[in-house]
Amino acid sequence: MAISDSDHVMRHVSYNRLIKDSEGNICDSDGKFFGLFPQAFELRELAEGEFEKGLSVNWLEFFGNDHQANTQSSIDVFRATRKINRGAKCCFAIGNVKKIKEVCEEAGSRRIKILHKPIKDNEAYAEIRHLPKNDQDVMSRLASDAFLELIANAKLP
Repeated sequence: MAISDSDHVMRHVSYNRLIKDSEGNICDSDGKFFGLFPQAFELRELAEGEFEKGLSVNWLEFFGNDHQANTQSSIDVFRATRKINRGAKCCFAIGNVKKIKEVCEEAGSRRIKILHKPIKDNEAYAEIRHLPKNDQDVMSRLASDAFLELIANAKLP
């Protein structure tokens, strides 16, 4: 099922995909993130020349509450299904579906679909489909222009 343009998706971003300062901090003294490396949106190669079909995300509005509650519910699912402990130096990036599609289209990728694909243990699971295989321009634009809300895992209960 296609997710509405007004909705949002969340991606887990590991520490090595976060831009850091020289001391390894992911945020400045005001708590503002330094950003995401484009590789945060890289499709994994499964076998020689064969890539994932889509980029894994969670659909926030699936949870049916307000944005803050949906965000926490999604993080709880990520923590449970990916075994992310509460103190881990990773983050969760949130993007609006319409903005993600617009950013990809501006980079020349016109067929983007964001689909709800529930799986065992994660009913909110979704995928961003038809991304060009690790296109640096698309990945850079997703990192800088589409996934604009970043939440540090370690700062959450």
